[in-house]
Amino acid sequence: MPIYFASSDESGNFQKNASKRFIKSNPYYSRATVLMKADDWKSLSQKLVLIRKNYGIPGIVEVKWSHIWSIYKHEKDEKEIIGKKPYSLLSVYANSSKLLDFADQVLQLLNEITYCKVIITVSDNKEPIDMPEAWHLERHLQEHMQRIEMEIEDDDSNLAIIFADPLSEKKDRWLREAYHEMYKSGDFVKYTHIKDSLNFEYSHHSAGIQIADFIAGSFNGLLRGFSNSSELFLKRVKPFLRTGQNSKIMGYGIREVPRNDKFRKSINEKLARPEGVEPPTS
Repeated sequence: MPIYFASSDESGNFQKNASKRFIKSNPYYSRATVLMKADDWKSLSQKLVLIRKNYGIPGIVEVKWSHIWSIYKHEKDEKEIIGKKPYSLLSVYANSSKLLDFADQVLQLLNEITYCKVIITVSDNKEPIDMPEAWHLERHLQEHMQRIEMEIEDDDSNLAIIFADPLSEKKDRWLREAYHEMYKSGDFVKYTHIKDSLNFEYSHHSAGIQIADFIAGSFNGLLRGFSNSSELFLKRVKPFLRTGQNSKIMGYGIREVPRNDKFRKSINEKLARPEGVEPPTS
């Protein structure tokens, strides 16, 4: 039986009736999933361990995309990291420039996977969504479930196991219950090629989740016009985005939640940016 691993992580936050201050800090919410064959996992995991070793980052130290950005802001503002921050320990081992190089090396591992598809969902927080957070998280999850199912449904024996980075006890419970209910009930697709339960793994314990975190984070950076994020995403991730038979990415590899044609056009324009042409901000 061909087995696939689907590793998923998020970037940004969502709030119902969000304030202007919240939206300024979190203009977008994204979830990224990297789908690979289980046969590739062992080699991928070993290579990530080696990259961490080469950069002098211990396995117990978590490297989130948001941590890189936070360390960069401290450096830019010439402010010392005071107190216990999620990225305090990481900053002991590397500055933001070294960490961006690390992220680049990690995303290059996508080239060494025999089969790889990337799926991203995104919400524009500047467009009000009058729905509770649970609904929002579940809709993103559903879009990923649908596309994973459709991607591997060509062979009845295919099976995907989905792993996600934990959010909180309450949110993880929402997602587990929503996943299983959608799995049992189906929607416009029947879920026969994904496992019946959603699994959770910490990013620093999982090569797949680490990669998914960097994908989601760099995609958010692309949307915000950050040059380092844009260059990294367009060079390392864009070639692996899932496409339809028409070679289109939008709706297949990237899906806005909820559907928004104006936002879709904007994303397409950013994806089409010629290589080597930098966006206006850094």
